[in-house]
Amino acid sequence: YIDAIPRGAAGDPLVRLNLAELIGSSDPNLAIAHLEKAREAGYAEPELDRALGYRHADLGRWKDSLDAFNRYLDRTGPLDAAGREDPARNAAKEFVRRSVLPHVEE
Repeated sequence: YIDAIPRGAAGDPLVRLNLAELIGSSDPNLAIAHLEKAREAGYAEPELDRALGYRHADLGRWKDSLDAFNRYLDRTGPLDAAGREDPARNAAKEFVRRSVLPHVEE
């Protein structure tokens, strides 16, 4: 997949988002690069910031992680499109509370 993305071009932002999800834990730096390229290509959905939040946390970049999660949480509501609690949002909030905030508040 990575070889299929044109060099120097933003490429399809959803391809980059999916690549970032696939390689996220094993190579957070590369995942962040793909997420930023997706943003440059015009992808502006909140899940991009959620993914950035997790990847920055993987690298111990706590302030960047918190900033990304705050952008995500500011742009999403507690309920999904079907009117149910959004499990991804709830998981992100819990992750921030348990894993990110203790490092930022130090």
